[in-house]
Amino acid sequence: MLQQYTTLLSSSHPSLHLTTAIADFCSAATPEYSNTSAAFDSSAHYDVAGVALGFHHFSDPSLCISNLYASLKKGGVLFIVDWLPKEVKKEEHIGSQHAHPSAHPSSQPSAQQKDKETEEWKKMKKTIKTNGFSESDMKVFFTEAGFTDFGFVVLEEKFLLQMNGKEVAKTGFIAKGRKV
Repeated sequence: MLQQYTTLLSSSHPSLHLTTAIADFCSAATPEYSNTSAAFDSSAHYDVAGVALGFHHFSDPSLCISNLYASLKKGGVLFIVDWLPKEVKKEEHIGSQHAHPSAHPSSQPSAQQKDKETEEWKKMKKTIKTNGFSESDMKVFFTEAGFTDFGFVVLEEKFLLQMNGKEVAKTGFIAKGRKV
């Protein structure tokens, strides 16, 4: 996907200097970079970093944001696009794979419903760490990492996702912060 993005952006904006890399910012180890550009310098810092619709899969969002903060130049911006949580029942908690919304969030799935789960859904739901983030959640993550100029915008248009063969509407947001 990174190669496709780079090719598309380079062809539509030929004067833009674009450097990309792949790295694991969710690990406590120093990120090791792999790259699509031979001229890449892993000690370079970035102007912009972003996470689009994957943040709810991270087991340690705070660590990830701190690592992304360290990768940015002074004045660099981090943005995160994800979704707001739906109400979570008392027996559910953030970090539980069951906290992710299903097509019927107010009821426990029956044995028949569980049998109807697609194989793809069974694999995916194991990776989901939270059912979304509130503005206050995101502000804490950004502030604790050292960001300033925190901003949070709720998107008017909902994301329509296919989950276990059903369409689910999710309310998205964009959160951002600037490195000082």
